[in-house]
Amino acid sequence: MPGVPTSRGCEACRKQKKRCDQEQPACGRCLRLGIPCVGGGARRFKFTENRTPDHASSGIFVTRTTPPPRDPPQRAIAKRAAATIHVAPARALCGDTARLRASLISMLEVKDARYNLGYYGPFFAHLPCRLGVHPALDAAVAAVTHSAPCLFKQESSSLALEKYGRALYMLRLSLHDGAVDLAIETLCTIYLLWISEDWITGHSEGHLMHTHVIALLLKSVARRPDLDAFQTQLLRTLCMAVLVHSVFDPRVHLDTLVINRFLIHGPPIPSSNQLASPFETLTVPNFARIPRLIHNPEHHLPQLTALYAQMQADFPKLRAIAVSSTLQASPTASLEAIRSQINYQTAYGLFLAVAIMLNRLCWVADGSRRYLIGELDLLVEEVVELGRRGLVLRPLGSHYMPMSLSAAWAAVGFEEDDGAEVRGRKMEIEALAREYCSSEGLMQAWRARGVQTRRQFERFRRKMDGKDEVGLVLRGGPGLGLVAVD
Repeated sequence: MPGVPTSRGCEACRKQKKRCDQEQPACGRCLRLGIPCVGGGARRFKFTENRTPDHASSGIFVTRTTPPPRDPPQRAIAKRAAATIHVAPARALCGDTARLRASLISMLEVKDARYNLGYYGPFFAHLPCRLGVHPALDAAVAAVTHSAPCLFKQESSSLALEKYGRALYMLRLSLHDGAVDLAIETLCTIYLLWISEDWITGHSEGHLMHTHVIALLLKSVARRPDLDAFQTQLLRTLCMAVLVHSVFDPRVHLDTLVINRFLIHGPPIPSSNQLASPFETLTVPNFARIPRLIHNPEHHLPQLTALYAQMQADFPKLRAIAVSSTLQASPTASLEAIRSQINYQTAYGLFLAVAIMLNRLCWVADGSRRYLIGELDLLVEEVVELGRRGLVLRPLGSHYMPMSLSAAWAAVGFEEDDGAEVRGRKMEIEALAREYCSSEGLMQAWRARGVQTRRQFERFRRKMDGKDEVGLVLRGGPGLGLVAVD
C-alpha cells in the first residue's frame, strides 16, 4: 500500500542525505556545486508488499496505513479513520466437485456419435446434478472422465488406472457402510466402473462380477417407491444390460420381480427410447423370457418353437428397414439421426444373434427341418453385413457387434461337416471380429464366448439323444420367407 515520505528535497540532496532548502528553480547546494537540481519540493510515494495473513481463508483481510510522525494530529486521525476492513471477493467455483462436473459436461457435449455417452443410457444427462453427495459415485465419474483418452488412443494410462483403483476403493467403503442406504448411487457407481474398465482394457466382452452385483442390487431396490427420472432411467438401463448378458451367459440371472417392476409394469417407455420396439419379438415382455428358453430349451420346447416362428415373421420387416436408404445416415447427418441409426442397428444385431441361437437349438431338436440350414446362412450373412456397416461407428456406436459375431461364429459349422466353405465363413467372421477387438487378449475372450455358446448347443444335443417325440413338437414352421423350404 502507498505511503508518503516526509522529505521533499531534490534527488541530489536526498542521495547524499543532505538537508535541501527546496528553493526554485534550484536549491542552494546544487547552485553551489553546479549540478542539476531535480525533484525539489515534489511529493514522493513508497509501496510496500501486501501480505495476506494465515487466516485469510476466512474471506477478510485488514489494511492499515501508518501516518507520518510529523503530520498534524488532525491528519493522523483522518488517516486512522480511513483504515477500513475489506471483504475479499468470493472465490471462483474451482473445487473438486466443480471440476469433475465440468469434465463430465464436456464429455456429454461431444457431438461425434462414435464417442457419445448417450449410448450408455439417457440417465447420463442427469448425472452432473448428482455429484458431490456420494463419494463413490464421484470417484467413478472421475474414473470415466480420465479413461476417455484410453478410448481415443486405444491404450491404457497410469492416471486412468489410478482413478479406477481409487473408485474401486471408494466403492468398497460404500458397500461396507450399512448406515447409509444409497443402493441406487452404488448401482450407478458399479455401472460407471464397468464402462471405465471397458475403455481401459479396450472394449472387453463383459464382466461377470459386475452383472452379478448389479442383478443383486436391482433386486434390493425393486420395491422402492417414488423413483425420480434419473433413478428410473438408470434402473431401466441396468436391467436391459443385465438381461442382454443373460442371453449369452447362463450364469447371469435377472429376477422376475426386477423385470416386472422396471421394464414391464413401469411407466410407459417413449417411442423414441431405444428400449421401445414396434416389433413383437423385441418387445420387453417377449425379450425377457428369451434367456430362460435358450438356457433350458429341453423344458420349453413349445415356447421356443413359437418364439422362433415369431422371429421368422419379424425378420423380413427388420431386414427391409436395415437395407433401406432411410436408415443409412450420411456423415453430415445430425447427432439425433445417427443415434437413431445406432439404436436400430443395436436392436437388429441382438435380434440376429438370438435368432441364430434359436435356429441351432431347433436344428438340434429336429434335424429333419433342412430349411433351417438355409435360414442360418442368411442370418449369418446379415450379421456379417451389419458388422461391416458398423465399422464406421466404432468404438461406441457398434459396441454390440462382438456379441452378434460370437453367436454367428459358434453356430457356423455346428452339426455339419467342416468343409472349405464353412472354414472360409469362420475365417471371415474372425477377421471381422478382430476389427472390433483391439488386442489378442480380447480376441481370445471373444473366442471363449463363442466356444461357450457352442458347448451349450452340444449339451442340448446330448440331452435330446433318444427323444424322438421331440420332433413331433417342433415339426413344421413357415420359414423366414426369404429362402426356399424343402
